[in-house]
Amino acid sequence: MGHTKETCYKIVGYPPNYFKNRSNSSVNNVDGPSEPNHTHNSTLTIAQCQQLIQYLTTQLTTTPSTPSTDDIATNVIGNILKSILPINSYQWIIDSGATSHICCYKSLYDSYVPMNNSHVLLPNSFKVKVEGIGSIKLTQDIFLHNVLYIPSFRFNLLSLFTLIQQNQFRFIMQPNFFILQDLKSQKTIGTAKSRHGLLVFDFYKHSLPSVNFNSCNSVTYDVWHRRLGHLSVPVYNLLTAKTSLTVVDKNHHCSICPLSKQQRLPFISKNSFSPHCFDIIHADVWGPFHFPTCDGFRYFLTLVDDKSRFTWVYLLKNKSDCIVLIPKFF
Repeated sequence: MGHTKETCYKIVGYPPNYFKNRSNSSVNNVDGPSEPNHTHNSTLTIAQCQQLIQYLTTQLTTTPSTPSTDDIATNVIGNILKSILPINSYQWIIDSGATSHICCYKSLYDSYVPMNNSHVLLPNSFKVKVEGIGSIKLTQDIFLHNVLYIPSFRFNLLSLFTLIQQNQFRFIMQPNFFILQDLKSQKTIGTAKSRHGLLVFDFYKHSLPSVNFNSCNSVTYDVWHRRLGHLSVPVYNLLTAKTSLTVVDKNHHCSICPLSKQQRLPFISKNSFSPHCFDIIHADVWGPFHFPTCDGFRYFLTLVDDKSRFTWVYLLKNKSDCIVLIPKFF
C-alpha cells in the first residue's frame, strides 16, 4: 500500500512548513520570467465597471450595513461611474424616481441650513448621511428648493417629479434629445442629452462683473426708453419684473412716440353737400355684363342726388341709351 493510516497527513495533520515548501517548489517549476507585466493596461472598460458595481451591490446587500460601509459603497460606485461619465458642477442628471433634489457641491447653494442625524434611503437599501439642505438658483427660470446636500455623492440629481410640480414645467421627449418647457410662456428652459443611458442637463452660470452691470443700469428711465426702442409702459413693466431696470417715471414725456406711432396726421374734412335737392346729380354707367337679363339688358345707369343721397337705377341695353334717358330724367 502507498501509506498507512498512521502516516496519512489528512488524518494525523501536516508537518510544519509543509505548504511553504510545496509553494516554493511549484514556483520553481514555472517556466519563463516571474516578473509582472507592467505594460498591461489596467483601465476598466464600461462592461467591467458595470459588473464591478453589480458585484459590490450584491456583496454589501448580503452583509449587515453600517454607516461607514454605506459611505464606502457610495464612494466606490460613484468614482467608478464618474470615470465613465465625467460630470461637472453645472451638470445635473435627471432622475424620474427621486423624491428630492440632491447636490454634492456646497458652493452652488444660495441659501444653506446644516442638518444632523438625517439620512437618505437609496434604492439598494443603503442609507447615506445628509449634511444640509438649501436652495439653488440654476437659471433665471429655475429655482430649486429643499435641495439635499450629500458630499459623498459624485453627481447632482434633479428630481423630475419635483421640478415639474414646483415650477409648472413640461418635459417633452424627442428621439435624440429632451426638452424642458414652460407651460405658460411655451419657452424652452433647457435641453437634455442622453449620455451612457443617463439624461444630463447643462446649466451654465454666466456671471458678469457687478461693477459694469450696476453702472450700465444706473441710468434714467428716459435712457432705457430710448435704448429699448421707445417701448410702451406695460411692456417696460414686464421687463422690469424680470431684470433690475429703472422704475417708470410718471412725469416722463416722449415727443417722438406720438409722431412715430400714430397712423396719419389730422386733416380738414372736404366733404360738402349741396344746399338743395337736385342741385348736383352724380351719374355712373356700369357694364357690359357677360350674361344679359331676360329682357336683354346688359348695362345699368345709377343716378345719386348729392343732397338727399337718393338713388335711381335704370337698365340699359346699350350704353348709348343714356343720351335719351338722362334728358327724360330731368
